[in-house]
Amino acid sequence: MVLHAAAHHGVEAVGITISEQQAYRAQERVRAAGLAGRVEIRLQDYRDIADGPFDAVSSIGMFEHVGMEQVEAYFRQVRSLLRPGGRFLNHAISRPSGEGPLPRDSFPARYVFPDGQLHEVGRTVSAMQDLGFECRDVAGGGPR
Repeated sequence: MVLHAAAHHGVEAVGITISEQQAYRAQERVRAAGLAGRVEIRLQDYRDIADGPFDAVSSIGMFEHVGMEQVEAYFRQVRSLLRPGGRFLNHAISRPSGEGPLPRDSFPARYVFPDGQLHEVGRTVSAMQDLGFECRDVAGGGPR
């Protein structure tokens, strides 16, 4: 996302990850794209970000790893990093209302989201709105 935003929209962008391998690979891709002056990749936990405010924050493929008990703290942290009127994209795989957690022996629970939780869409939207976000779009997947 940061590479695309910098290359196609001229923004300065910061990407974070807690994976050393992912950070290293992303830094290589930034250099290869000639975007080192506009894109910074950090090995950092989102809870430790202290700079900003940012015009926009996008969280892609990370929310599944925020436990139910941390959802409010997560959204509070994101909100604190945004300038007034800033935009937030929370891209996550979720679950519909009424479905419980993934069965522990299922492929997704074992290999895709070990120790992760898929949050229910309505509760996620409510949690965001309770903290002052204006939810403008929720997109669903295809047929089950």
